[in-house]
Amino acid sequence: MKKTTALFLFTLAILVSIFATARAEDTTDANANTATLPEKTRPLSLTAEFDFNSRYLWRGVYYSQGAAWQPSVFISKWGLSAGVWTTMNLTNELYRGRFSEIDPTLSYERTFFDKLTIKPSFAWYFYPNTGVPSTGELTLDCSYALGDFYIAALQAVDIRQYKGGYFGSLGAGYTKDLSDTFSFDGFISTAFATAKWNNGYYGVSTGGSDYVSAAVSLTARPWSWFYVKPHLQYVILTTKALRDSQADPNPFVVGVAIGAEY
Repeated sequence: MKKTTALFLFTLAILVSIFATARAEDTTDANANTATLPEKTRPLSLTAEFDFNSRYLWRGVYYSQGAAWQPSVFISKWGLSAGVWTTMNLTNELYRGRFSEIDPTLSYERTFFDKLTIKPSFAWYFYPNTGVPSTGELTLDCSYALGDFYIAALQAVDIRQYKGGYFGSLGAGYTKDLSDTFSFDGFISTAFATAKWNNGYYGVSTGGSDYVSAAVSLTARPWSWFYVKPHLQYVILTTKALRDSQADPNPFVVGVAIGAEY
């Protein structure tokens, strides 16, 4: 596992170096020409990110007792995107210093009329070092822009370990460019799931409303290819059985994501 971690870090370091070198060599004219190229002739888009969080929080529930490091790498072209997201516990707890989840993902994103964005995707959830069986999920993300505001919906269905289990969410957000460097995003949502999904992921045998959530982030881009994004999220579990099953029924997490794009 130490070799795997070292390889992952080395790969990300190379990617960031490539991004920095490429951006440093770019000129204003070159950027303008790239922006006017048809989509099919544009180069690949690469994104590498380090996300540090006070705890691992996913769909309303904690999956770590302390801080978590969550690096990811994605490559995109023609609306298609493929990548890997991972998580590692950083504090003195189970699986510390080892990746406890590795999620390869494949998605396709398409925007219609500059307002409606649809993104079907497939993710496979591996849980190395934990003994937890892997599973897969099909999801459909939809969002509709209303000026600086937007509404968004997620539909997800498990296809293996908890086959047929359904999870969904519906929310509204606000995004705003505050300057050439800073942008703000806020999002409130509610989530719901079937008993089969809740039982598989939460250990609760009832379905219905799971939680409401509020999240905000502030993104700083000192360079077009580099960003720093502090963020926070607050959750209120709404199902009594789910609240009773968790040590903290009102999870709260803060974090900062550092990323490079090309």
